Amino acid sequence: MEKKAVSGIMLTLLSVSMLTFTLTFNIQPAKSDWIWTKTIYIRADGSVDPSTAPIHRDGDVYTLTDNITQPYSGDAIVIGRDNMTFDGAGYTIEGSGMRGCGTGITVSGRSNITIKNAIAKSWGCGIYVNEPSKNIIISMNKVANNEIGVLVRHSWPVSLSRNKITGNSYGIMLADFAGDIIQNEITDNGCGLRSWGDDWVRGAQIIENNIANNSQGILLLYAYSNNISGNIITGNSGDGIRLASSISGIGWGNGGNTIHGNNLTANGCGITLYSDGMYWDGAAMDTANNTISGNNIENNGWGLCLEGVYLDDMYGSISNPVYHNNFINNIQQVHVAKLGSACILDDGYPSGGNYWSDYTSRYPDAKELDDSGVWDTPYVIDANNRDRYPLMNPWGIPPPPPVIMATIDVDPDTLNLKSEGQWITAYIQLPEPYIAADINATTILFNGTISPILDPKYSFATNSSEYLVDPNNDGILERMVKFDRATMESFIYNQGITYGEVSLTMTGELFDGTPFEGTGVIFVNYAGDAKSDGIVNILDAAAVSAHWYPGPPIGSLGYDANADFNKDGAVNILDIGILSVNWGRTVP
Repeated sequence: MEKKAVSGIMLTLLSVSMLTFTLTFNIQPAKSDWIWTKTIYIRADGSVDPSTAPIHRDGDVYTLTDNITQPYSGDAIVIGRDNMTFDGAGYTIEGSGMRGCGTGITVSGRSNITIKNAIAKSWGCGIYVNEPSKNIIISMNKVANNEIGVLVRHSWPVSLSRNKITGNSYGIMLADFAGDIIQNEITDNGCGLRSWGDDWVRGAQIIENNIANNSQGILLLYAYSNNISGNIITGNSGDGIRLASSISGIGWGNGGNTIHGNNLTANGCGITLYSDGMYWDGAAMDTANNTISGNNIENNGWGLCLEGVYLDDMYGSISNPVYHNNFINNIQQVHVAKLGSACILDDGYPSGGNYWSDYTSRYPDAKELDDSGVWDTPYVIDANNRDRYPLMNPWGIPPPPPVIMATIDVDPDTLNLKSEGQWITAYIQLPEPYIAADINATTILFNGTISPILDPKYSFATNSSEYLVDPNNDGILERMVKFDRATMESFIYNQGITYGEVSLTMTGELFDGTPFEGTGVIFVNYAGDAKSDGIVNILDAAAVSAHWYPGPPIGSLGYDANADFNKDGAVNILDIGILSVNWGRTVP
């Protein structure tokens, strides 16, 4: 049965850390903190004003040489020249902590500026890039405990990467922001990343961020053609990602955004799409044509939330393709909060829709549709929202390979509980085209509990000529493994089984991970019950005599394992002793 190909994107995202960088802050020891009540300027001519400020210039690189404390409401450092790097060198630029007061580092109307390795804390705004600045890089900074961590207004391109943004009322705020890269650790803020008021955000690459434990993860108003991909978004008390339009100002809704390959876990809501569904200056305030695909949405309060004020079928949170996502164990997989909200919850047939962890409990009679990997029964949210072709397996994780049904032969066929002997042997035969040489013996278990003997001191564990055998002479090699007899007897006895047939399920894998399974049967009885009839009596004594081996001619019937109670390869006086001890014993 040929399944449809699945993307490896989610598997890569679930097994590899999304943060492809290391956040490194070379925090310097405190010197004589430079306390200053005036702003430090890096002038257009390259000079530092005042000249006594703790900033060392080396060509176009300006390096901080001490911590700076600004106890009043003013700004700390204003960069007023182009084509330069400001290196904080791990020192701290600290404000008064007064709400809305001052900025740590300001860039306004400049170009080709890099700000790195600084710690900006306790400001109205930690780092502020104002209009119209171009080609700005903000990298490897720690921005903490500010009202706004980083604010970028009417400037592009601006790259924010490898920064640690933590403990701010707003981590990163964007206004009229276009075509930029955002790649940071954003944790424990009021809102991790959001747009400013009614200003748009367009063409941003919000990728591979760690956005955790904020009140809101990402909140964008009036956002267009942004790429929100490969982020770990977890533990935010509100929305992980929220796209919203509002009548509160002159906005034009949200559209053309891509939300792909994110891992959204343990948030209040994984992804929310909100629209007023109203008009402003003749334009509809809708949230539409945003593509949500390839995301893992797991253990949230709501997986996907659709919000919109009903106007008509044309407006609201509509026409947003939502497919190839994994909705796993959310308290409510999809929440439709308002009328007029509808999404396209699949990519058609045979591409399919989404994986829903509660699907089989809701639709226990559903079947696979034409070997396509999708179910034949839609997953219904409400009259406007249904996944017509729900996926049978999580997206990005290939369906498990079919289990190979193996033939298992157990030797001896009869097991005398409490008898002596070292091994129980199992022979595993695989159906064509599989071969026994491909069995990974380290994965083998009997009844999910008992492992085979693989100690290299035994040649049967290491020598392929001993463990690849053809015991039934049918021309097909089988994999032989041995189990400790005492362990097996103890396991069976502890199940309360003392007589009768016992089915032992063996599981394991080939070296390529393909699973196999088979069942072997062994008959359990008392030591001394050579006839396996549940009683030790004269018939068993006769069987021992008939099969005495090696011995005098009275053993003409030859060796019989059922009469060899101690399993030492001989039927002799030792077996007579075991028979005597158990004489008269019967099955309870």
